[in-house]
Amino acid sequence: MTAPKNPAPIGLPLTVSMAEVVKNMGLKDKPEPAAAKRGMVSTALLRPAEAAPFGRPGALDGTGGPSTSSGPGNTKAEREAAQRHASYMVGDSTPSKVDLSRKDIAGPMLLEVTQIDPYDGNPRQFENEAVEDIRTSLTANGYTDAMVVTRRREGDRFMLAAGSNTTLKVLKELWESTGDEKYRYVNCIFQPFESEARVLAQHLGENLNRGGMKFWEIATGMTELLALIARERGKPMSVREQVAELNKRGLRAGPSDVAYWSFAVTRLSALGPAVRHLAVRYIKDHFQPRLNALQRLAMKFKVDESIYWSAVVDPCLQRAADASANASTEEAAVDADALCREVEARLAEHIGEPVASVQRMLAMLKLSPELTLADLRLPMGSPFSGAGHLHDSGDAADAHPARSSQPPLPLPPGVVRATGTGALHSQSLAAPATNPTASPPSLAGAPESAHAAAAAAAAPRPSTQGPLFSDSPSADPLGTLLNAVQELLALAGLSDTLRPCDEMPLGFFVELPDRQLHARQAAGVGSAEHDARAIKTHVWWTLVLMTGQYREGSVPYMDRASGFYRFAASDTDGLSPLQGTDIEETAPDIEDLLMLRMSSGAARPAMRQLARVEDLAAALFAVAPERWRRMLEVNRQRT
Repeated sequence: MTAPKNPAPIGLPLTVSMAEVVKNMGLKDKPEPAAAKRGMVSTALLRPAEAAPFGRPGALDGTGGPSTSSGPGNTKAEREAAQRHASYMVGDSTPSKVDLSRKDIAGPMLLEVTQIDPYDGNPRQFENEAVEDIRTSLTANGYTDAMVVTRRREGDRFMLAAGSNTTLKVLKELWESTGDEKYRYVNCIFQPFESEARVLAQHLGENLNRGGMKFWEIATGMTELLALIARERGKPMSVREQVAELNKRGLRAGPSDVAYWSFAVTRLSALGPAVRHLAVRYIKDHFQPRLNALQRLAMKFKVDESIYWSAVVDPCLQRAADASANASTEEAAVDADALCREVEARLAEHIGEPVASVQRMLAMLKLSPELTLADLRLPMGSPFSGAGHLHDSGDAADAHPARSSQPPLPLPPGVVRATGTGALHSQSLAAPATNPTASPPSLAGAPESAHAAAAAAAAPRPSTQGPLFSDSPSADPLGTLLNAVQELLALAGLSDTLRPCDEMPLGFFVELPDRQLHARQAAGVGSAEHDARAIKTHVWWTLVLMTGQYREGSVPYMDRASGFYRFAASDTDGLSPLQGTDIEETAPDIEDLLMLRMSSGAARPAMRQLARVEDLAAALFAVAPERWRRMLEVNRQRT
């Protein structure tokens, strides 16, 4: 009679050492040669682990016995791993190392669709436009992917942890309507709940990867996620920290994105259902810059910030929301430009100012945010605020005297100072007096504007045929500089762009070129036209940089009737004022400037004159430190 190959264990597992078993059975440590030939296993392989020192499981040596050297099985981690492995073996009475009482263990599972709920904080607020495509795919193929699920506490219902809300909704509808088993069960991967921020970040990431999210959905989801992260951190975050936290969670964002999201959620929620039609370009190009600029103007009129948004902006947004709700799908989109103009009109009504006056004040504040209400209300007839196309007759009654923040600079011969702190018009320049010893007519007691008007009427307009002032550097450094600039612009073919302006640090600025007079001509490389364009570009841009007129700090001193000022003050990002002219739209590279200055060709006379202008400007600053201080101030006030 032979024993079965795998006898069932009888009673309790053996607790006697294998050495005792071998001894009781009368077996020898080594098998008989004949037994070895029959393939019998050596009893040495049955030696227990306790044979190793201190009861630790030892490694087998080359003879099948325990190794006496330290090796696998001698560390705590290896012993625990061996115990866990042994706890799965049949007949072992050692307690299991796996906590079988815990049900929420990460891993795969099969769930009915009715056991899963959509995420209650789903960032998608509007119906997924791809829902019919999803329904068609599920009807044809069933669900072949796996959903990530979680639950906040053990015993709660399962909920989606990373997207698939639309897919789950369609599966439930198909199961209820058809009863087909292929819609009943779905493969899932359970993810233990960590935090609300993690779940929301995963849903945002999945939806962004699949596309089709509205700007408003992204904005509200991202701001809610940032609020959750700040709550977990226990302190508010800077914009840089917010960007870092989003990128750490796999959500690409920059500081401007965070600003647009925050502004949209905080300021535009009154649009109601119309928010689904918002786009980032509306926030970037219209709502954020224009509504914030109107708020700054409202603060000049002592209108509280909360009153501005609740009494001025929100009613306009609500009207747009009502119009969008009653419009067809094609007409429901938000007209950002029209809405901003409506807010302008409502603010004008709130503060009791004409709309044109509000628009003019906005242009002034864009370039000079430090202007006071009195500065903003300067009469439009003054040279300082002379933008004739914005003139409003109602402004004269509310005009206040200007507050000059800078002491007046000394005037060159033949120049009459304009009123206020504005720039001098070219008409206020006079040719040298024929009788220098004659005293000017007395205007004592007359207002400053009367002085300017009388002087302008008496002074002839400057002529381009000859110097404006005495060409003696020691006697008249400013006049000498202006004469040199006039000669330089004549060499470059830009005589019409000179605008003398005593308030500017160098006493002048250059105007935008006339599009017709300086229309762009076809020019091949190396041609005379190409050389002329290079000279114009080099001279015009060099003078723009030299005078500092492109800085915001120069705005209070520039003629506001000039084209250069009007373009800088406009709110639209339209075409470049240099487009279509014979001057390049961007300043030349430093390498191009150096090469042209070293050229011995047609540009040589203009380059020599430009070097002379630079020397005379330095000489002017040396003898007129107040002008150098103003130049430093202009360059400090950068955008």
